[in-house]
Amino acid sequence: RVVGNELCIVPTGTTGSSSGTAETPAPPAEEPPVEEPEEPEEVVVDIETDIALNGEYIDMIPEVTCEHITEKYENAIIKDKDGNTVEEGKLGTGYSVTVGEEVFKIVKKGDLTGDGKVSIIDAITLLNGITGKETLENEFKSAACITKVDTLSIMDAITLLNYITGKEKISL
Repeated sequence: RVVGNELCIVPTGTTGSSSGTAETPAPPAEEPPVEEPEEPEEVVVDIETDIALNGEYIDMIPEVTCEHITEKYENAIIKDKDGNTVEEGKLGTGYSVTVGEEVFKIVKKGDLTGDGKVSIIDAITLLNGITGKETLENEFKSAACITKVDTLSIMDAITLLNYITGKEKISL
């Protein structure tokens, strides 16, 4: 900008006054406060409603542990995918539970990899199953059907992602 006979450089977004001085730019807009994520509330497992026999499977919500299974099914024997006895802690889809003479496969809703956790890896696996890039079968397909429908859908993926981010609970 030329003011008088002199060339003046004016920063972008400001205007010069006729006196040759730059006007003070408006203060930047205040950024909205950042919402702190809520601490997810601890899920209390109800062994009557959060663990259920379903044909050859035992369906369960992600928070169910070995201790919950042995509380519900006295003398239950739990084995991991490699056949090792598990007596405490997390369970994964594909583990087995022997109750009396019957053997059931564990279906931990949302655990599509069988590692006992529900994570973004499970969500990717679910999306790959929905798009046909991966085939989910047996107890792993049942673990992916989170919305209680026997076919995989985008609603299962949305529910799983909401669970992972603490916005929704998984129930049977």
